[in-house]
Amino acid sequence: MHVGVDHLVRLHNSKAESVTLFIEPWGDQIEMAPEAIFEIVASGPVGGKVELEICNEGFVIYGWSGSTIAITQDGRILRNAGPPAPEPPGGSTVKEFVDRMFKKEEGQDH
Repeated sequence: MHVGVDHLVRLHNSKAESVTLFIEPWGDQIEMAPEAIFEIVASGPVGGKVELEICNEGFVIYGWSGSTIAITQDGRILRNAGPPAPEPPGGSTVKEFVDRMFKKEEGQDH
């Protein structure tokens, strides 16, 4: 029995060119064609929040500790839920941890 919360996000690439959807903290990425619509289901423990960010290359979606993220397009599975996100150290959110470890260190947008 699933005890937790599910968040459903419909993400539309309204640009004329492809963009990338980055999925953190797993480090996965999926190309989104122009006009593509993805349905993203983030599931996990109550109290967690999914975070979505726009970056130069496209979008970043962040899970939370214990969450999983599944992605479909037109009913076709693009990414299975996979393993739950680990607990970031120091009580930070997944986004804060990824920012601290990669973006600021390397000066990247993502």
